[in-house]
Amino acid sequence: AEDAIAALQEVSAPPTDEAVAAQAATDRSAAIKAACSARILAVLDLYTTSNITGASIAGELDDAQMVTFRAGRAWVAAMQDTSRMLILDPAWPDHTPDDAWPMVPDGVAELAAEF
Repeated sequence: AEDAIAALQEVSAPPTDEAVAAQAATDRSAAIKAACSARILAVLDLYTTSNITGASIAGELDDAQMVTFRAGRAWVAAMQDTSRMLILDPAWPDHTPDDAWPMVPDGVAELAAEF
C-alpha cells in the first residue's frame, strides 16, 4: 500500500521546470513540423507528387517540366532544412510568418495543377 501511495504522490507532483521546458520544446517542434508539412502539402499533395514522380520515371515530362520538377524537389528539401533550423533556433518563437519559409519556385504550383 505504501508503494501505491508513493507512486500516486509522484504522479500527482507538479512537473519540474525541466519537464515543462522539455514538453514546450516537444510541442514547438511538432508545431513547426506540422507547419512545414502543411505548407508543402498545400502545393504538392501526396497524390500529385506521386503522379509527377511517376511521369518523371516514365519519361513523360518534357525538359521544362523536369526543370520545374527538380525545382520543386529542391524546394521541399529547403522547406525541411528550414523546419530543422527553426526547431533548433529558439530566436524564432513564431514559425508561422511567410518570410520564415522558402518561396515556392515559379512554375511548381502550375506543374502540380497539371497532375
